[in-house]
Amino acid sequence: MQTGLEQSPSLTLQAGVPQGSVLGPLLAIMYLNGLSEVTSNHMLFFADDSSLHSAHTPENILVKELELQNDLDAIQNYGQNWAITFNATKTTQQTFSNRKGERAPVLTFGGQLIPSSNDHKHLGLTLSTDLKFKKHVNDVLLKFNRTLSPLYQIAPYIPRKILLHVYTMYAQPHLEYCDAVYDGNLTNFDSLRLEKAQNRAARLLTGTTRRTSTAGLRKELGWSSLADRRRRHRLLLFHKLKHDPAVPEYIKAIMPNAREADLHRELRNTNNYSVTQPPWNTTAYSNSFVPNTTRAWNDLPTEARRPTNYRDFKKTLTDLMVPEKPSPYLSFGSKAGNVLHTKLRLSASQLNAHRFSIGKTTSPACMCGHGSEDSPHFLFSCPLHAEARNDLFETLTLVLSLNFSQLPRANQIDILLNGPQKDENISRNVALSLQNFLFKTQRFTK
Repeated sequence: MQTGLEQSPSLTLQAGVPQGSVLGPLLAIMYLNGLSEVTSNHMLFFADDSSLHSAHTPENILVKELELQNDLDAIQNYGQNWAITFNATKTTQQTFSNRKGERAPVLTFGGQLIPSSNDHKHLGLTLSTDLKFKKHVNDVLLKFNRTLSPLYQIAPYIPRKILLHVYTMYAQPHLEYCDAVYDGNLTNFDSLRLEKAQNRAARLLTGTTRRTSTAGLRKELGWSSLADRRRRHRLLLFHKLKHDPAVPEYIKAIMPNAREADLHRELRNTNNYSVTQPPWNTTAYSNSFVPNTTRAWNDLPTEARRPTNYRDFKKTLTDLMVPEKPSPYLSFGSKAGNVLHTKLRLSASQLNAHRFSIGKTTSPACMCGHGSEDSPHFLFSCPLHAEARNDLFETLTLVLSLNFSQLPRANQIDILLNGPQKDENISRNVALSLQNFLFKTQRFTK
């Protein structure tokens, strides 16, 4: 069981520093750095945020309670000596334990009782006493939805590329902040909630509707699932912690060794990292960053683990785990035309076969009498759109400099839906020609 004391001090520096001066925070950091020398328990700092922590059990809680209280008194005296005023109302304590009903230490700071908290936000990450991250996921989704909601009003008028840039800059970071830390201890339910949020954003960016294929949406945008992205982020951080010389020694000390270093003999998997040291007896620890990512690291191909340079490893991992960048063809055309084109490509259009597959109509039959109004029938066979189709094929013959109508059907579908393997101008003209055909048929008008 571990107790963490969070201090977010409100500092008043009485050293002749003008109010609002940039020297205030700098001097505050200089003053606070000396706190670690007056406490017997470990203290961690980030800017003016500090945490005092100590591991304890029900058997030694009274001893640890006294040690923590002595440290708090020492911190208070330190502030008085250096003319620093701490805001005791922003100080809280949190006990991490799997046991129910364990007594938390009774501590005071500045004459005020320090309240216990079940959830506390530290550096943007909400920590819960059970080391589950439901509250953090709630906070993430709240911020994500607030960021995404203004886009719904403007999305019908803004090209996909611009929407994608806005999403990547302002919304996506909410889903990925600290994801390497909490990934292993996410419940399946919370992981699914995050995936649904990304799927909702994918539908917004592409203009598609609910029940569109999730795999198709990710392929359309060149996205991985958030679970895969979290795994990749963990591996990148793991590599940095193992090979970056700037990483502090106290962090390197908790990283695993290669089995060769532990066993001192050559085995088939001697280059794997050991996942049994230190031993654990809880699922929470087994799923935490170091053991969980060690197993993921060992699952990588040997060649992928070989680079010691971070950029080389990142490129190798990108080639291994990141989907191919989508073709520019998928973004060509007007906003309305591009949305229709996308829906046709993802089998999520108003064609009866597409609607029937998701229970939106009672029959997949076409109005012309054909049994299934799917994309091939609509594009190449339906007599209701023969005139518009003839114009399309004539235009494509000129654009592609070949007889489009004589190509095999599979090639025709691939060119229309995914674009020709030619230069950008030809691809753009193909996309515009198809979208003009979609408008001429009036099949998708409301």
